[in-house]
Amino acid sequence: MVGYVVYWPPGVDFEVTLEAFIDAFRTKNFAPCDEMNTELEPGYEKVVIYADPDTNEPTHAALQLPSGSWTSKLVIGKTLSIIHDELGVPGVRESCESLKRRINQQAVSTTGKGP
Repeated sequence: MVGYVVYWPPGVDFEVTLEAFIDAFRTKNFAPCDEMNTELEPGYEKVVIYADPDTNEPTHAALQLPSGSWTSKLVIGKTLSIIHDELGVPGVRESCESLKRRINQQAVSTTGKGP
């Protein structure tokens, strides 16, 4: 990946697998949900990791915003941050894993933009 700076947490296998990405998120206090759960839960921050079901290689991830919408990166010539209400890409077959972590309630304002 020429031109990209890649951070990978120490102690996590540097592999492009769903398991390695889940382990990387664990270092940031995320834990897998018991089942696929994309509902907004007050007090929690969620991410969804998508992977190709044939190769188990992660394809992208989305972060849930305090509004319940999702944000992710889209690369079309340049990297763009996008906000979307629905997860997934129509017609694309992917497996997913949802993870969540507790957030500090005092750091979230009523607008969802922080203090």
